[in-house]
Amino acid sequence: MTPADHGRPGTSTRCWSYDTVCAIAFVALGVALFLLIPHQVARPLMMFGQMASGLQPERFPQVVAGFLVGFGLWYLWQSRGAQEASGFAALTPGGAARVLIALGALLLYAGLLEPLGFVPASFIIASALSLFLGQRNIALGVAVCLGVPVVIYLLFTRVLHVSLPPSALPGGLL
Repeated sequence: MTPADHGRPGTSTRCWSYDTVCAIAFVALGVALFLLIPHQVARPLMMFGQMASGLQPERFPQVVAGFLVGFGLWYLWQSRGAQEASGFAALTPGGAARVLIALGALLLYAGLLEPLGFVPASFIIASALSLFLGQRNIALGVAVCLGVPVVIYLLFTRVLHVSLPPSALPGGLL
């Protein structure tokens, strides 16, 4: 086999594609989450020696981790025949900067949730990211960046009875 044969279909050289690397990362993350979940989920209070729910609190996160492993394995199986060039060499510096700025915005979001509350923090970060990534219709941006967090907040707090950080704004309704 010559160096020119590298990556061509029909050659015996194993080619690592984006899909293969992502699939392996999903499987590893799913296994790690599955093993760590029992140590991270607090036990609920017991009444008369029994739990209020028949389900163990770590069961649902373990099911999600199991699905992550299952879909990761399926993704790995599907990626085994992919013959694509490595895209890392073609990555522009602007693309890497966008990813790093988005990750920084998510870290800032985590820091803003407690002092500002869910809706204001979500509105600020979603608005900033949408403007940064090219959204220019201000009316649509405000409607989506305000409407979606309000709907999510009301759904989680009123329907699902899940606590989200309340707003620090005057009135504190959202």
